[in-house]
Amino acid sequence: MRIMLNLYSAEFIKDKLHLKERQNDVADMPVPTDDSKPVLIPKYITFQHAEAGTLTKYIDRRLFCINSEMTYLKESHFAPAELEYLIKQSSKNLLILDSVLTEPVYFSHIWPLLKRVPEIVLRIKNLVIDGGITHALRHRPWEVRTNVIHLYECCASENEIMEVIECLLAFPTFPTRFDWCLKPQVQNIPLQPIANKIKERMRVAGYVLDRTNGACMDTAMDDFVYDKTLIVRTRQKIFHVLVLPHD
Repeated sequence: MRIMLNLYSAEFIKDKLHLKERQNDVADMPVPTDDSKPVLIPKYITFQHAEAGTLTKYIDRRLFCINSEMTYLKESHFAPAELEYLIKQSSKNLLILDSVLTEPVYFSHIWPLLKRVPEIVLRIKNLVIDGGITHALRHRPWEVRTNVIHLYECCASENEIMEVIECLLAFPTFPTRFDWCLKPQVQNIPLQPIANKIKERMRVAGYVLDRTNGACMDTAMDDFVYDKTLIVRTRQKIFHVLVLPHD
């Protein structure tokens, strides 16, 4: 037997879990504590200023976050095992902003888990965009379901960026949005020459440059662009490439 909670919200703040059964509820719903039955929280999970180990503490109490359509972390700390758990339980959107891993994790290590999540935004300190990224992206590309990718603290190597673009072209469909945000120490390196090479490669691959200069394409993700970022957007076989802020 298990307890399935049908909630309006489940939010981890610092080291505590706050449950709301209805949108207008003022008081928290009590967290079930029946040790004989696992408690399942589906759909939406939020972490705000959460402390590392908080999720693990509740899992140890047999409370599980599952099949989350929206997993959102903001200014939180968490362990590598907690990150992997959240990825596995994210079915649609995984947004992690201004958060910190307790120890370094290589992107290439978690990509096999990430590639089944349709939208990923990863602004995580100690998530290392390592040299193995292209090898990971090339492995079984037909399994990729990710349509939006935002990566933070990336290098400015032209060769590596172009290799990543080649990997994305091998996906079943090129992501509708791909953001490559530079590390702080390479913010002064111009990205426009690389953007021009991406345009040329996309044309060769059969894509057509958007004549409206990207005006008719989705810009909702711009809220997450804080640093110098190379952005590639597609809509079917139409594409646009831009650099923000402009070189």
